[in-house]
Amino acid sequence: VARVLRLAGGNAAEAARLLGLSRAQLLETMERLGLP
Repeated sequence: VARVLRLAGGNAAEAARLLGLSRAQLLETMERLGLP
């Protein structure tokens, strides 16, 4: 997840799209992983 976020330039919406997640799911995952 962190790598995809970096690839997406820190753009959560773009990272979520690349991962096939909703933005809410991405934020939830980041929280679970302890990412900022």
